[in-house]
Amino acid sequence: MSLSMFAFNSLGFAKKLELAGVPRKQAEAQAHVFSQVFKANAKELATKGNLQTLEVNLRAEIADLRKDMDAKFSTIDSKFLIVDAKLDKLLSQMTARLGSMVLAAVMVMPFIFKLFHLIS
Repeated sequence: MSLSMFAFNSLGFAKKLELAGVPRKQAEAQAHVFSQVFKANAKELATKGNLQTLEVNLRAEIADLRKDMDAKFSTIDSKFLIVDAKLDKLLSQMTARLGSMVLAAVMVMPFIFKLFHLIS
């Protein structure tokens, strides 16, 4: 940013200081110092164009991060699907085993009752 983009009226500043009671030489010196400070700092000020470029770059980086996150979440989702399928398979196996055990118990019960009836 050039000084022409950031106008500092050193003469007007000095006159306002004089009107406020500051001696002329002191007002001119302060105006000169402020002018030099503004010139030095003007190089560091961001312009609207700088901020727009930064915004475009940040938006692009955010978009890239979203793509990366989407890809990683997709991978995690697929792993969860695999785990869910394995859990469903285990549940089916457990249900079948439990059913077999209940059926075996029901089938053995009459023999156990007969055995106990014969003993007593």
